[in-house]
Amino acid sequence: YTPKAALNFRLPGLKRGETPVGLVPSAGPEGFLGLSTKGGRLKIIDLSLIKRVRSPGVLVINLTGKDRVTAAGIVPHDFERLMVVTRNGRAVAFEKGAIRPSSRRTMGVHRIRFDKDRKDEPAAVLGFRGFDDLMLLGRSGNVLRVCNKDVSLRKGASMGRRVWKFKVVGACACAGDRKVVVCTKKTRVLCYRGADVPRRQVLRQGVIGVRLDSDDHAESIYCF
Repeated sequence: YTPKAALNFRLPGLKRGETPVGLVPSAGPEGFLGLSTKGGRLKIIDLSLIKRVRSPGVLVINLTGKDRVTAAGIVPHDFERLMVVTRNGRAVAFEKGAIRPSSRRTMGVHRIRFDKDRKDEPAAVLGFRGFDDLMLLGRSGNVLRVCNKDVSLRKGASMGRRVWKFKVVGACACAGDRKVVVCTKKTRVLCYRGADVPRRQVLRQGVIGVRLDSDDHAESIYCF
């Protein structure tokens, strides 16, 4: 994801009302593009199927009605767990065989359910290997690092587990030796080691990930 203020050019091919939801790297033939929609559908596509992206774009998912993509991310080819994190701090995890790669023109499968009394939608699609940690970012700049295995695996559509009591603006899969980059709406950028963030249990407050001015808020988090 990228701060909206950093998009200082107009993307061609966007229809009226469409807005970008993710900025993902396309280098390298291995891996998958993970997509999740407001209606709770989940899909992964082999990156080798996405070639020759022209200015109008390439269709990567079929949508029906008012459904729309709200989260997109690159999933490593050797992932062991696939996880969707929602804005209301819930996480749903699936083993690798539960979500099969599909073609660009499919709708994906319905795997995420939401509490009808509270507005919610997917915020991130992540792939985890081994003991990668889940790093959550809140609007206030707080971050929470938890073990990805604290989220139990599901087989069918599920609301998953509540992992944070705050609104989530971004999430990433992070190993301790990798770098974390946090971006804010005012285009401030801060980079530090994932190991600098102590691991906590789910539903804890977390720690300050970036200090903010009164008119700024955290907007995205990356790990590389």
